[in-house]
Amino acid sequence: MNRSQHTNRQVPHRAATSPTPCPGRIAGNAGSLNGPGRPLPAPRSLEDEARVLLTVEAAARRLSVSRTTMFRLLKSGAVDSVRIGHARRVPAEAITAYVQRLAEEQQHAA
Repeated sequence: MNRSQHTNRQVPHRAATSPTPCPGRIAGNAGSLNGPGRPLPAPRSLEDEARVLLTVEAAARRLSVSRTTMFRLLKSGAVDSVRIGHARRVPAEAITAYVQRLAEEQQHAA
């Protein structure tokens, strides 16, 4: 079969039907892979709050900035970080210290 014959083939379409509920799913928990009776995992932000060291992405989420902006803050020294092997981690207290410095700087500027 040559290319023009192959591209002209018609693909049968499936009839539109309403979604069939999957067994074992609970209403209001349809997107969860957890079975009935199992609690949903804690949202990432709650997990991140309890951690001593954060990934760069988690630190960025905590500051509500992009990953790129977080790396700029780390490179400039505005936010402290540590290396563990090849991984870069941000101490949770470094985020708090950075926010406090920003607030103080803005208070003095006003």
